Formats: sequence, structure tokens, C-alpha cells
Amino acid sequence: MNNAIEPITFENRNGRRLFGMLHTPAAKRSQYGLVILSPGIKSRVAPHRMYVKMAERFCAMGFVVLRVDPEGLGDSEGEIMEKWTADVYCSMELGRLVDDTVDTLDWMQQQTGCDRFILAGLCGGAITALLTADRDARVDAILSLGMTCILASSNIDPAKYLTTKQLDSIREKYLKKILNPEALLRFVTFKSDYRLLIKSLIAPLKKKPAPPPANPAPDDKDAAAAGGPMNSNLNPHFPKAFEKFISQNKILLIFSEADRLYWEFEEKYLQHYGDAIKPYQANYDIQIVADANHIFSFRKWQDEMLAISSQWLERHYG
Repeated sequence: MNNAIEPITFENRNGRRLFGMLHTPAAKRSQYGLVILSPGIKSRVAPHRMYVKMAERFCAMGFVVLRVDPEGLGDSEGEIMEKWTADVYCSMELGRLVDDTVDTLDWMQQQTGCDRFILAGLCGGAITALLTADRDARVDAILSLGMTCILASSNIDPAKYLTTKQLDSIREKYLKKILNPEALLRFVTFKSDYRLLIKSLIAPLKKKPAPPPANPAPDDKDAAAAGGPMNSNLNPHFPKAFEKFISQNKILLIFSEADRLYWEFEEKYLQHYGDAIKPYQANYDIQIVADANHIFSFRKWQDEMLAISSQWLERHYG
């Protein structure tokens, strides 16, 4: 008997029909249901069919796996009303898809009998998993690919919050092009981003910033809400939700080495909150896929990500 794949549909709390694909193993080996969540504005297939590959691998391990499109995305009903993509991302980073995820867990529990869940996802799917776990105790584990810990917005100047690693990378690119005729032409015809160029060049000359104060200034509401560094675009919900989850549950954090999300997690979260989560080191595992980009484009990167994920699932939930 082979593993079964079937299309499913159900209504969310808003009366919108959500569509997905349910992967059922021939031999169920785990009590956990595994739900793979939308990666930002992409569908349940994900770039280069990554979610299909993940579902097939995890189903072969004995997990019941569900890939579903949330309201307004993919095949599901509903509309995205935001004008700018950055604002859609921001809404997800603040919990836009949590209700749909809870409704998905309800449906899966009723239809498959699974009452404990592992949530997985790339980028927006990873932060949705964390924010859902903060609300729903049925989430026992999270398999995160490139989790974002910041807030996006069309009103935010991206250059204002660049990490040290991002500036280093930009500076290296500019220096490599210094003798390139096309690059020089862009520079002298005022087509280069001079502000970004200057910022990357002076970054090594700046002193390392002092650690943030233990008690943020009360007039900086965003920083106070986050309880962390001032003048930061760190998601104010992230630190508390992350610490709360790993205090009792397990999370696998897979990052791509060439992805800004890894640099942001390291510089904007770990540098400021690393001491607070040290007591829970046994519950979180950080793995880096060398040279990989955000979506694990090459087969080598995909294979390594799947191997790390499978070994972690087998070790803890097989």
C-alpha cells in the first residue's frame, strides 16, 4: 500500500473555503500531525515545489502531513487588500495567519485524529508557527526554515536597519566592482545608491554599539514592548513568544548562511536575548546550511535541509 495524497477543503471561521493537500502514510508511525504553513505570499507548493518535497519526505517517515493555502493566497478564497508586499509581510509577522492555522489544526484533529502537532514553514510560515504556538497548546514542536524576527513595512527605510553582516556583504560587492566599467558608469551618472555605499564603507570605522539598557526608555514604545534594543525593527512579539515556547517545547531553526534572516536573528535577537534563553538550550537547535540562499534553490542545499529536518524529527518525534 502506497502513501495517499488527496485534495481537501474546509471553511475557516470567516466562512472562506481553504484548499490544501493531505498526505497520509501507508503506515502511520507518529501520533503527531505535521502542518506545513504558507511561506509568506507563496502557495502551499512553495518555491521549486519545496513543500511538496518536504511533505513527501515526512509522510514516508510515517507522519500525516497537511499543506494548506490560507485565506487570500493560492487556491483559497479571500483577498489580499494591502497595496504593498512589505505590508502583507508585516501583517503576517504580527499574526495575520494565526486564526487560519488554528482552524486548520481543528480540521486536521477532526479528520485524522491527531491531537498534537508539529508546525513547519519557511519565513512567514515559521513566524506564523511561533505565534500560533503562543495561542494553541496543541503545538508541540516547530520546524523553522529562515524564521524572520523583524517587522517589514512600506513605511520603514530598509537601509536604516541593516545588520553588520549585510553591510559587510554590500561593501564586498561594491569593492569587487570597483574596476568594472559598467559599475563605474553607473557611479558617475548618479545611478548608484550613494547613501548605501557610504554607509557600508564607514561601517567598519564605527565603534561597536554599547549593550542596550536593562530598562528601555518609556517613551520608546516599540522598544519597550519588545523589552530589548532601542532603534530596532525587532518584532515586539518575538522575544516573549520564542522564550515561552522553548521553555517547554522543542524547535529546530534551520538558516541559510547567505540569508539576511540568519544575520538578523543573530544580531537583533541572540546578541540581546541569548542569556535569557540559555536555560533552554536543550530545547532549541540551530543549524546552518552553508552557502545556501533564502529558498534553498540548489538541490545540494535542499538535500541538506531535508536531511537535517528528517534526523531531528526522527530523533524526537519518530
